[in-house]
Amino acid sequence: SVTVAVGLGPVAVPVDIVVGVVGHHLLGPAVDPMWTAAQDTIVWQVRAPRVLLGAAVGSLLAISGATLQALVRNILAEPYLVGVSAGASVGAASVILFGGAVGSAALALPTAAFVGGLLATAAVFALARTGGRITPVRLILAGITLSYGLQAVTSTMIFLSDSRDGARGVLFWLLGSLGASRWSSVPLPAVLLVVGLLLLWRRSGDLDAIALGDDVALSLGVSPVGFRILAFTITAACVAAAVAVAGPIGFVGLVVPHTGRL
Repeated sequence: SVTVAVGLGPVAVPVDIVVGVVGHHLLGPAVDPMWTAAQDTIVWQVRAPRVLLGAAVGSLLAISGATLQALVRNILAEPYLVGVSAGASVGAASVILFGGAVGSAALALPTAAFVGGLLATAAVFALARTGGRITPVRLILAGITLSYGLQAVTSTMIFLSDSRDGARGVLFWLLGSLGASRWSSVPLPAVLLVVGLLLLWRRSGDLDAIALGDDVALSLGVSPVGFRILAFTITAACVAAAVAVAGPIGFVGLVVPHTGRL
């Protein structure tokens, strides 16, 4: 599907040309290239990073949604429920509106969004933790409460900004988009995807246990509090990485886990 997707667009590129161009850049120059310079640019510079970033971001949101649905035992749980997206939005808006010279740096926006998402996660932990425990209900309520608060902060920053272009930039970022994808955007979500998927896959049995309830998990030797903190931290890092490079993209993290279960 990734190979076919790279070939789709206003200028159609055959699959064999896509494979040839990618092989040319990864394995070395072709002896007798069958493609034009325009096709090379379209495939390698424009579409390949966009499609790969879309695959990585979609995968991050999907595994995060599946994990959260098990952690909070709610089939309507989705990655942005826990405040990560709202925190990332505050970080991104801060750079776009008030970053000045720093905001023009290539990595300033994704870095600020990533850090904002992680700080929001820490705040959710602080709100949800009581008596050394983090229950699913408190986790959801803390995430929703913090999300509304941070959304208000973002809206206030837009309102107070004197830059019309900056305000439009924030609103465009909040829509979520893969349109500005570059090869430099791919490593962060790709690394988080590999690490997060492996860590969660290794603990898939514990995830099944906690989805059946804390009492069942305890009887099977799984610490609900410890595992919930670990899995929530991994999920938050994955979502923060996805939001940092593509903005908030909804629906995927909610629906894909249910589709996968079919």
